[in-house]
Amino acid sequence: MYERLKGEIARQKQMQNLTYEAIGEMIGYRANTIAMFMSGARESKALAEALVKGLNIEPEVLKENVD
Repeated sequence: MYERLKGEIARQKQMQNLTYEAIGEMIGYRANTIAMFMSGARESKALAEALVKGLNIEPEVLKENVD
């Protein structure tokens, strides 16, 4: 789940030279929580939405993950 979003997050992370810690500070989550989300160990709609908003990712990426 959220595979397209994870790919976009990785792309943004690389393009903007961001760490999970920096992203966490931007969106109010811990770096460990983001790392767990990215590895698939944690699925969270609220976190996904915060990442989309914080990294200015097109919200349509979330629509692909609606069951």
